[in-house]
Amino acid sequence: MDINHRQADQQIRETLQDWPKIVAQYQKPDKKKAYTQIANTFLPFVGLWILMYFSLSWSYWITLGLAVINAFFLVRIFIIQHDCGHQSFLKK
Repeated sequence: MDINHRQADQQIRETLQDWPKIVAQYQKPDKKKAYTQIANTFLPFVGLWILMYFSLSWSYWITLGLAVINAFFLVRIFIIQHDCGHQSFLKK
């Protein structure tokens, strides 16, 4: 049992030592990807808000369903803003 724990600890240490190399490619901002993410997040978010406004005259249930979908875009907007705060999304 003790040997298995040592082997597992060694594997964990080796894996943790590789992490800087693994995540290095994600630490550099990429303008093309950043602007693509902004476009495919903010445009649907605004579009769904407009659709929600007009759907109020049809059914509150439709509006609620659209709001649930729009919540996922709101989470993406939060993630983008968070990454911008760490300057990992865009340099400026």
